[in-house]
Amino acid sequence: MSDRIKETSARLESVDLVRGLVMLVMGLDHTREFFTNLRFQPEDLSRSFPALFFTRWITHFCAPAFFFLAGTGAYLSLARGKSVADLSSFLWRRGLWLVILDLTLVDFIFTFSWHYQVGIVLWALGWSMVVLALAVRLPVRVIAGISITIILLHNTLDKVDPKGLPLQVIFELLHRPIITTLANGHVIGALYPLVPWIAVMALGFAFGHAYTLQPADRKKLFGACGVVTTVAFVTLRATNWYGEPRLWGQKSSVLMTVCSFLNCTKYPPSLCFLLMTLGPLLILLAACEREIPRALRPALIYGRVPLFFFVGHLLLVHLLAVVVALITRQPVSWLFHGAVLTAVPPTYGHHLGFIYLVWAVAMIIMYPICLWYAGVKRTSRHSLLSYL
Repeated sequence: MSDRIKETSARLESVDLVRGLVMLVMGLDHTREFFTNLRFQPEDLSRSFPALFFTRWITHFCAPAFFFLAGTGAYLSLARGKSVADLSSFLWRRGLWLVILDLTLVDFIFTFSWHYQVGIVLWALGWSMVVLALAVRLPVRVIAGISITIILLHNTLDKVDPKGLPLQVIFELLHRPIITTLANGHVIGALYPLVPWIAVMALGFAFGHAYTLQPADRKKLFGACGVVTTVAFVTLRATNWYGEPRLWGQKSSVLMTVCSFLNCTKYPPSLCFLLMTLGPLLILLAACEREIPRALRPALIYGRVPLFFFVGHLLLVHLLAVVVALITRQPVSWLFHGAVLTAVPPTYGHHLGFIYLVWAVAMIIMYPICLWYAGVKRTSRHSLLSYL
């Protein structure tokens, strides 16, 4: 292992900072889901409005960042002493653990019911890690080439009608969201199709190699790749030709037309969606290659304990929804029987300003909890903590 790789053995604050920032933004989206008084999705531009749309749009950067940085972290673990064999073993074990955690504890925290087994972000992260466990034995350039090819071409599968295919369910798990309600009322499925997310994690692993470069060199690399990716998004999106099934068009105002242009498909993530989010992510990684301002340093704590924060903030926001509903005398029982995965009662919910207030309160409450757990992880060498 080269000296430059050894230099990355300490945690990279730039990666932790970006991860922490996107964790905070993710908390906003989950708070909105539990507290909104609107009965339509922010992406529905026939009824949405700019403040709501951009509240949702900014959170689109979260999932791509999670997958990309998970791949980058896997590469950096090689610099911390793991062999390729050790890394492969860790990835498939952690991946399966995340799948199980998603379908049990996380689904319960989301719904407060055991009648839902719906694969969401941890599900896709887990299976992506399992695939990466196999891929890490390949040369980095090969991994980069395969992941870029998948990202560029996976939208060609949009025209495939899976009905009647012998492996219809497998195809849908790989490329389309699938939700099924069984006869007994049990809900199963997966919202995060696997193929594009596997590619994003693999691409993050390949980019992890950039951290063997000098900081100034990798800053230039990240910045250049980010600008090229963002320009590619604007150019491709402007054509309405390929890479996005949801076409954009002129709306009632310039701002709503911009919303239409940025309104890319997340489930599954289209090529335009990934270009739109990965480009600024790379630019942000480049910008963070400097001394971190004091005002942003608290975000490092969230970024150092991402899984703990993810599970903890979901539980906190759901409990806050129950408490606020009781105080304001709004319907409560639905929050114990499916919550955001069910129909919201007509008299439930709060305006966007209140949602931002609850989000800020929840993030403040999570800070000392995450600070404590980060300290536990820093001082303890127990192997189980690497799974939390």
